[in-house]
Amino acid sequence: MSCLDERTPEDDETSLIRVGDRLPAFRVRLMDGTWLSADSLMGCRSVVVLFNTGCRDCQQELPIVDSLFRDHDDEPDVRFVAIAREEEAETIWDFWDAHDMALPFAAQADRSIYNLFATSVIPRIYLSGSDGVVRYMHTDRDMPYRRQLEEEFGTLK
Repeated sequence: MSCLDERTPEDDETSLIRVGDRLPAFRVRLMDGTWLSADSLMGCRSVVVLFNTGCRDCQQELPIVDSLFRDHDDEPDVRFVAIAREEEAETIWDFWDAHDMALPFAAQADRSIYNLFATSVIPRIYLSGSDGVVRYMHTDRDMPYRRQLEEEFGTLK
């Protein structure tokens, strides 16, 4: 299940959604009980993260994304969501509590949502404009620093 056990082909055969593609149709229940869908992201700048807290790269990147979320949480045209790959809420809550995270997440016991985006490799970060088109994408091969994420997010319209 860990990202470090997966190999990413140089031509990134693992991505089903790439820069320039629309976010796939999905619907998830967030940790607060509300529902979020790709349709509800329309009109918003969005960041979608696919993760598993057992992945070391995810463990490093999630707090960075959480920091960006906290800086933009009060903006009405911004939405962030972290969607688990094969992980139950209890384990995710443990990680969130240990790292004092506020980033909204959706637990997923399977790969049903993940499989809309990719066939393997986590973490995955998708930054999309208000039109639902992915403008930036990162995987474990090119994990962004906080400054890079902020710069990319700042270009979204």
